[in-house]
Amino acid sequence: MLHPLRRLRAFMRSCSLKTAFAIYAIAATVVALAVSTGAASVLSNASSEIWRESSARSGMYIYVSDANALVPAEALSWYGNEDDSLYVEVPEDESALAIRIDEPGSDSESMRVYDGRILDGEDLAEGATDDPIPLAAVPAYDEAQKRRLPEGAADGSLLPADERGEKPASSVMSYYVAHHPEDGAYDALQLLTFLVFPGVFALVFVATAHLFYRNHLKQPIATMRGAAQRIAENDLDFELAPDSGNELGKLTESFETMRASLVTSNREMWRMVEARKEANAAFAHDLRTPLTVLGGQLEMLASYTASGSLAADQIEEMARSSQRQVERIERYIEAMRDLAKLDDCEVVAVDVDASRLVERLGEAARALAADCGKRSDVIASELPETARLDADVVERVAGNLLANAARYATSLVVLVCAADGSDLVVTVEDDGPGFSAEALEQGLEPYYRDTSRPDSSEHFGLGLGICSLLVAKCGGSVALSNRFDETGARVEARFPGVFNR
Repeated sequence: MLHPLRRLRAFMRSCSLKTAFAIYAIAATVVALAVSTGAASVLSNASSEIWRESSARSGMYIYVSDANALVPAEALSWYGNEDDSLYVEVPEDESALAIRIDEPGSDSESMRVYDGRILDGEDLAEGATDDPIPLAAVPAYDEAQKRRLPEGAADGSLLPADERGEKPASSVMSYYVAHHPEDGAYDALQLLTFLVFPGVFALVFVATAHLFYRNHLKQPIATMRGAAQRIAENDLDFELAPDSGNELGKLTESFETMRASLVTSNREMWRMVEARKEANAAFAHDLRTPLTVLGGQLEMLASYTASGSLAADQIEEMARSSQRQVERIERYIEAMRDLAKLDDCEVVAVDVDASRLVERLGEAARALAADCGKRSDVIASELPETARLDADVVERVAGNLLANAARYATSLVVLVCAADGSDLVVTVEDDGPGFSAEALEQGLEPYYRDTSRPDSSEHFGLGLGICSLLVAKCGGSVALSNRFDETGARVEARFPGVFNR
């Protein structure tokens, strides 16, 4: 049983890119949320601790003019009149120290002084303020606000004295001194707390995108880029193997299919070029013979006819021989013209009467066999009434095959027309020597001539090649074989999808 991580890795390599991306996105979201939440909690706790330390130094103060300082105080709401409060100095400690107006200390930058009363509209109209009061303005503000108080306001005359006979400072005016965190640490932590979520999400998603690219995109893209470069340089001597089952893996398989097709096409093209070179060389050799004969005979005619040295029957024989050589050259030119026309040949399929088509093929079989002094048999199985095909192409293919069979048959040429599903199969057999092993393999190639046969120089090796190309234009194929009793050749031309069944 596979380890869960290995199973997950195998699944990720086989699933689609869309599924893999969704899994990466979900995982990135979970990780980013967990990390950002944890980081925000840590930063928030740190800033809260700084705020608590600063807040511990904040509190109620009164202004003591004798000391020209703000001193820590507390309210005695029970003292004096019911609506008045008296604020009394309390002993200093580490969290609450007196603040001198003329020498405020190093923490004055983070300190804010506010009026400690609950102010109403009348207070604000007569000079009181809710805004921070500058430390240097506290004495004047304190004096101005005390002048506004009614006569008989609470004072500290009734406060008890301590053991030294001194009474604590007191005032009906109070001030709240707020200490904010110093040196920017608190503000920095607050800013980081605000930025930690977008920052962590951005970092996690960038890292996730990098992992996704590295694990799923980088290698296939590099492989296909390298393959495209090598193909552009006509280097096809390599193979592509997909490393995953996703869309890029399938694209890699398509690249490999294309490369293999190019290799096959290049090999086929090279083979045809080589075959054409060999054929051209053979044609040049074959044409040299009739041209040499023609040249010699014309030279003899020019030399001896005027002097009367040649008899009439000799001149006639030389003319007939020359005519045969001209006919051979014409056959060569016609064969080359037919091959060139194949590129422009268009197959036009129309509905034709199948029985009438078989009749025309049978007539051609009987005529071609009779021209060569051979017998012919035409066998037609039960065919559908209508076939959709190009009748000219079928008749041309059958004619070439029947001509070849009549040439090599000992006494009999057989034409068979049959339906195989929706395909029309035209088979031509003869009782001649059959195909050699080399001809079975290469007989459909243009310009191929079986040199094992004594008459190979009499034809140009284009008949079967032209048939194969014509049938291929119809989407079909031509197959060469020998008869089961090995007493003759058998050629099958298949035209697919011509019958509606």
